[in-house]
Amino acid sequence: MSTWIRSPSINASWRGGKISQQVIPEFGLRRLCETADRYLRQEGFVEIVLWVLAENEPAINFYQSIGYVRDVGLEKLIERGGKLLAEVRFRKPLT
Repeated sequence: MSTWIRSPSINASWRGGKISQQVIPEFGLRRLCETADRYLRQEGFVEIVLWVLAENEPAINFYQSIGYVRDVGLEKLIERGGKLLAEVRFRKPLT
């Protein structure tokens, strides 16, 4: 299940952001992302922005394979289980 948020950009276009994602293995992540892209495009979103743990190479490789581009220099630290973890931001246009 994915949770999506709407956030207006400076130019009043809509960008979508994933809050979290858990994938049912039988459905498949690629199919889920394709379905989400279609839905968000129909809803008027122009871009998807997501954050990935910097050390999660399989996720980074996957998102890049389906058109996401890393926003170089945009990183943040989050705390999970008492540990600080680095996240990097990716974006994908829907137009």
